[in-house]
Amino acid sequence: MNTPLLYFHTLRHLRPVQIAGRVWFTLYRPRPQLGAAPQRRSAPGTFVEPVHPESSLPGPGRFRFLNEERSLERGAWEPPDASRLWVYHLHYFDDLNAREADARRAWHQDLLSGWVAGNPPGRGVGWEPYPLSRRIVNWVKWAAAGGELT
Repeated sequence: MNTPLLYFHTLRHLRPVQIAGRVWFTLYRPRPQLGAAPQRRSAPGTFVEPVHPESSLPGPGRFRFLNEERSLERGAWEPPDASRLWVYHLHYFDDLNAREADARRAWHQDLLSGWVAGNPPGRGVGWEPYPLSRRIVNWVKWAAAGGELT
């Protein structure tokens, strides 16, 4: 089909504001702001402690999810013999905000460092949307309660 005819048949169904929008976005390309980051805001109120679940970390590098206890082999964040749901739980980091989590702070710090080292950006179960969203919430709660994220 002829190119001008194709444009005619496409544009004749558009409203003027749609045509103006297409022209605008063709000519104007927004650019990211590469300047200094804005200053950090202070918290607007006091931090309210979340409900603390039972601990899922009975020992350093040892996890209990879904009535199944396993040890985390060095850097193996996706054990091949574990169910997908168990691996999802592993990536949630729910224990950061569990009961008596302060007693396990050193273990948590090691796990956080190990997770960052063992899960390159965008690859693996830990980067799927649901485990990622749960982990973000847990890390933010932990940091808001005094934990240190490097």
